[in-house]
Amino acid sequence: LTHGALGQNMAQLSDEGKAQLQSIYNRINCVRFNTDMDQSLFDMIMQMPFDTEDNDKLQSIAEETYNTLWMKMAE
Repeated sequence: LTHGALGQNMAQLSDEGKAQLQSIYNRINCVRFNTDMDQSLFDMIMQMPFDTEDNDKLQSIAEETYNTLWMKMAE
């Protein structure tokens, strides 16, 4: 491991610490970066009143989020 600041700090670790860090590093097989669209979906979930059966309210929140997502995709 010699990636940037991490590589510079590796010299300060014990051999066991280096082995543990290398083991963790080797297990990383993907990275996820959240987008504005993810945030819109999260915001929709946070607005949902789960204790209601007001379908009009739920429909309104879903439609607003759908429209927002379409606008973001068009940008």
